Amino acid sequence: MINGGFSFAHHYMQLFIYQLLTSTVLTGIRMKLMSKINIVHIFAPNVLAGAERVVLTGLNALVSEYINLTIIIIKELRSPKHADDFAELLDKRINIIFINSAKALDINLIKELNLKLKSFENKRTVIHTHGYKALLILRLSKNTKNFHVVHTHHGNTSHTMKVKIYEWWAQKVMQNIDAVICVSTEMKKRLSTVIDQKKLIVIENMLSFQNAHSIREERKELKITQPIHLLYVGRLSPEKGILHFLTLFSRMELRENFQVHIVGDGPLKNEIENIVKDKNLLQVKLYG
Repeated sequence: MINGGFSFAHHYMQLFIYQLLTSTVLTGIRMKLMSKINIVHIFAPNVLAGAERVVLTGLNALVSEYINLTIIIIKELRSPKHADDFAELLDKRINIIFINSAKALDINLIKELNLKLKSFENKRTVIHTHGYKALLILRLSKNTKNFHVVHTHHGNTSHTMKVKIYEWWAQKVMQNIDAVICVSTEMKKRLSTVIDQKKLIVIENMLSFQNAHSIREERKELKITQPIHLLYVGRLSPEKGILHFLTLFSRMELRENFQVHIVGDGPLKNEIENIVKDKNLLQVKLYG
């Protein structure tokens, strides 16, 4: 079982539970509830990295929760391989629909999305978007009023002025949907300044805990004879939790048993460099 699949399912169920509870019996209630809900995810995958892995893990977990699951994949025609690679890794039980995009905000894409969503109207359906493009395309299609809408906010990059505008716009749209899933408490704290806190839900990135017990048992027998290498590759931004990690790492008595390698760039780069220097973390190497 993948931790987090049930968390998503639980919040989907909350949107409908009062309507469905009277038509189910106690035995198998979750299975019956979830089988009556259609979940449609919308996502424009890029290269298989952070957000793509999170969405992939979540979707493959959800099919174990008796959910009627569909994903509408926005395929960027400028780099179609990203969408194809992502789809290839999805569980075969997931219904996959492709819609093509030729540019950033494609009018034909909006029309195509409207056509695909028509079959879900007048049903108990939750639309779950990931990334600002999926959310904005849904908003422009005017379908945010026809369905329950959930959005997972994976964080902002703000690497160009155009992206900053899209991210600002997406934040405005988030104010008027049913729920926003934050991948960290820090992200929830930041969004709560502009979005009703009642709409904000924290579901951290999902990991497989299938072998958790055996992993813990193996660790008990582990004898450290050489440094354990920890590698982080990604954006140096608040939602990644790197500052929290370094604070905890600096308090470890046995940190000489570890070598930490941090590869990436971002708004926290200077702050991370200062922490490493000020706390004399000789075990931490920064590669930029």
